[in-house]
Amino acid sequence: MNAIKCVIDENRIQRFRPREGKWFHGLRHGAQVTRRELAEQVDVDIELVHAIERGSAEVPAALYPDFAAVFGVTAHEFAKTCLMYENPSAYEVLFGALPRELREAA
Repeated sequence: MNAIKCVIDENRIQRFRPREGKWFHGLRHGAQVTRRELAEQVDVDIELVHAIERGSAEVPAALYPDFAAVFGVTAHEFAKTCLMYENPSAYEVLFGALPRELREAA
């Protein structure tokens, strides 16, 4: 039974990651920084920024505060949203049900 839950969660993560990329892109756009500027400010390779926005990579948790600072949001809210997309089961334990649009996508 637990193996089934893990597979279901992994499937949800794969479906949510492109949404995370769009959300991340929106934050970057709202902060009016280019991918290159963001990569320089957070001290990461620009390819990581591309991969996150494409939905093919997670945001490294160690960098949540750095990205949040550039985007002008709190580290808490940034981390909470990343967790929602990257580990929906943990999000549900900590914060309750996923937002409706994600529950419907799951």
